[in-house]
Amino acid sequence: TGAFQLGRRTAKCWKLEGHGKMNMRQAIQHSCDVWFYQVGLKLSPDDIRKAGEVFGLGSGTGIDIVGEKFGLLPDTEWYDKHLGKKGWTRGILLNLAIGQGEVLVTPIQLASYASILANRGYSYPPHFADLLIDRSSGEEIRFNWPRQEIELSERTWKLIERSSRDVIETPGGTAHFLKRHDYQVAGKTGTAENPHGDDHSLFMAWMPEPDPEVVAVAV
Repeated sequence: TGAFQLGRRTAKCWKLEGHGKMNMRQAIQHSCDVWFYQVGLKLSPDDIRKAGEVFGLGSGTGIDIVGEKFGLLPDTEWYDKHLGKKGWTRGILLNLAIGQGEVLVTPIQLASYASILANRGYSYPPHFADLLIDRSSGEEIRFNWPRQEIELSERTWKLIERSSRDVIETPGGTAHFLKRHDYQVAGKTGTAENPHGDDHSLFMAWMPEPDPEVVAVAV
């Protein structure tokens, strides 16, 4: 219907008239907030944090520059500390389920996350440096960036691949206007709340499918 009622709170979808009934693949394609609200209420802040950590959210990517921000994936302990044990309710799960509220994610974390999805579970720390060259001897010292891997079921990978392609390649997808005829793109749109003005649009993508070589993130 375009809105979800939880107690006295009405949480709206970006599409005010609603998306109607949807399965998970369609909810990702159309970015249906109400679908994810309902999933969020089946979880806890700890469940959401644990899942996000698997993909490197809430921690540093290991990029080779100083001052990287870690972002924030709040858990029960964080809410108890900052809001008090009786200062928050299950309603915060509506925000967490769509990556908003107290959630903080950096563009480089999104790029790293996208690379994990593009590679079906593995990635390397994003980096600028490839090697060091000794000016006097000319010796090259190459960096050994560690490979990181996660495991998901084949069913889950197929769902991710199909739904993320639908976002761009299928009519109705939230980024269908980016469809190209010479290559396929997969990705996900999002919104970053901005307390100082208009919200920001987010987009992460990988291409060309089915063997992607490039990851891109736009804010």
